[in-house]
Amino acid sequence: MRARALAVVLCLLAGPGLAAEEVRFTESETRAILAHGPWPTPITEDPSNRASGKRAAVELGERLFFDTRLSADGRFSCGTCHVPERNWTDNRVRGVAAAELAVCLPLVVLLVIASIEACSAIFLKQSLTVAAYEGVRAAVAPGGTSSSVQATCNQVLADRRVNGAAVTVSPSNISALAPGEYVNVTVTAPCSSNSLVPTSFYRGRSLSTTASMMIEH
Repeated sequence: MRARALAVVLCLLAGPGLAAEEVRFTESETRAILAHGPWPTPITEDPSNRASGKRAAVELGERLFFDTRLSADGRFSCGTCHVPERNWTDNRVRGVAAAELAVCLPLVVLLVIASIEACSAIFLKQSLTVAAYEGVRAAVAPGGTSSSVQATCNQVLADRRVNGAAVTVSPSNISALAPGEYVNVTVTAPCSSNSLVPTSFYRGRSLSTTASMMIEH
């Protein structure tokens, strides 16, 4: 029996190349291979079971195991969920799917959160741009002052729910500018205060936008 098992193992390990080159094992390797045997596993009888080892009892048990008539609707048997060729499992891949989900789910969640954060940053940048543009328009309007620029920018930022923003007007004394000179309005806001998720990818960073226009009057 052991010689037959060893021959099977040699064929499996050698594969197509067996005919071209004979595979030889050392005595220690042979002992290690045979230690997994004997193959097949010898059948032992259960002394506590009076039907153990009896051919008629074995055949009856096999028929009952695969008989669908024993189920309530006549569609299932023990062998439906316990397939011998699949190590007595139900031959389904739920475990594989669960493992794949466990591997892929963190990456999918990370991509979703990153997408939300990117959209938040784009919205924040656009809001600062609109606020700076409206602020500089108020600055070049007749009678424009730093206070009116601040009020205009803050109104836009409040409408867009931007938190922690700061508005800078340069130069601050707009009335002293002559026609042809430029006024700059810079609006800055921290990303962490305007993130939709608790853990911000842009933590510690700020976005800023500057708009410039020329005094024409």
